[in-house]
Amino acid sequence: LNGTQIGAKYMKQYFEWLLGNYTVKQVMLADNKLPATIAQSIADVLSDKSTAVSVLDVSSNDLGTKGTKTIFKSLKSNSALTELILAGNKINDDGATALSESLDLNTSLCKLNLADCGLGKDSLKKLFAVLSNNRKILFLNLSVNEMNMSVAIALGEMLSANRIIEEIRIVNCNIGSREIVPIAEGIGKHSKLKKVVLDQNKFGKGGLTPLAQALCQSTSITKISLKTIDTTTKEVDEFLRGLARVKLALRISLKSNNLTANNFTATLAKLPSVKAKF
Repeated sequence: LNGTQIGAKYMKQYFEWLLGNYTVKQVMLADNKLPATIAQSIADVLSDKSTAVSVLDVSSNDLGTKGTKTIFKSLKSNSALTELILAGNKINDDGATALSESLDLNTSLCKLNLADCGLGKDSLKKLFAVLSNNRKILFLNLSVNEMNMSVAIALGEMLSANRIIEEIRIVNCNIGSREIVPIAEGIGKHSKLKKVVLDQNKFGKGGLTPLAQALCQSTSITKISLKTIDTTTKEVDEFLRGLARVKLALRISLKSNNLTANNFTATLAKLPSVKAKF
């Protein structure tokens, strides 16, 4: 039902029908202008101990803080939902606090998409504190939530402590050459992290060296995306040279940086474990 915009009245009827249906596993309701008032109907379904819904996509709606808080409360007792997509809903700090509390009790959620949710520095820090000890979340998307230095430090600490996340997306979060340092440190220490997406952050001038060090330290990362990071041919060549000690086969995307592949042929020839796309 993505983008159908069938209205709150009929959407409520849909959720009432879901309460009696224990076979539907995916509920896809992105871009429907769902208001906060529909959140209780969603929560009722998630609170139903017999629900089979494992994937819920309510991205790009108008649930706001009030609506998302209602949904988050239902996560405390839910044991079926494995993926929650909330991108584009303005959760803000109050909603993020409620989410953090629910994650402490939830036992099933593995994938969490919080892109463009208006998360402030305090809410991000609370979320990272919970995720430090979380043993369920495998996929985390925090894109388009601005991160200053204090948030970057908290993120790095979370990654250092966490032992389960396999993929993290931090796209367009205003991460510069200073903020990438503590994040890179956490990336290097994580033992399960396989894929990192850092596109559209401006750390390409001065921030690639600590990232190269982290990738050499890592025992798990095999893919990293560095599209549109405001870098230069010289910076990237030095970055690639710094990957001589990577432990695993590594795939790097450096597209959309105005780079020419031929400029790195000689460097990459000395790095059989590294494959890069420009």
